[in-house]
Amino acid sequence: GAIVMHVKVSDPAIKALRLRRMRSLVVTLFLSQGVPMIRAGDEFCHSQQGNNNAWCQDNKINWLDWELAAKNKDFLRFFKKCIQLRHSHPTFRRPDFFQPRQQKNCSDAPAEINWQSTDPCREDWSSTCHHLGFLIKGTQLNEADNSFLVLLNGEQDSNLDFILPAIPGNEAEQAWYQIIDTSATPPLDFLEPDQTISHLPGAAIQVKAMGVMVFRSVSATQQPT
Repeated sequence: GAIVMHVKVSDPAIKALRLRRMRSLVVTLFLSQGVPMIRAGDEFCHSQQGNNNAWCQDNKINWLDWELAAKNKDFLRFFKKCIQLRHSHPTFRRPDFFQPRQQKNCSDAPAEINWQSTDPCREDWSSTCHHLGFLIKGTQLNEADNSFLVLLNGEQDSNLDFILPAIPGNEAEQAWYQIIDTSATPPLDFLEPDQTISHLPGAAIQVKAMGVMVFRSVSATQQPT
């Protein structure tokens, strides 16, 4: 297996970018379908110094340092919040995978998931595209749930503006509530219910480079929980 060396740095900007990318990977993992595969220590940044094949290392590279839980308490909080989000919403725990889309229009009701680039209903699967958005419709489940929108920007240096799509059901009283922004400084990376920010469909949302944002559909008259 490959070994990637973890270089210690003192530059705050590099440290912040590393944490942003780590949070983005955690979100991508926990909000994907299927069983999340994690290793003990991932929840508090036990990196094994970048060695992803450390099974034979009987030393500090492989030993689990529990002091990291206190040192990286903000990341641990974020990790636990992502687990709680997945556990609370069947949208992320489907019993089967999404059915192939048959409809011609991405806004058609039967779709279980819609993909987009920066604009709704416009997909870009080219090799030069490093961003993606997807909307999972909770209304399509046997156990009704909220719908969720996930926006990912894989560009290394460029922030991108995404246009928020229409909310499934086309209910005028609904809004998108921002709950996660992996580029934000903790604890604003994962907002508490009384901190959530509402956005209407059609609004432009900037996702920072190497960042992920997550939105939940909630009635504009109902405070999300």
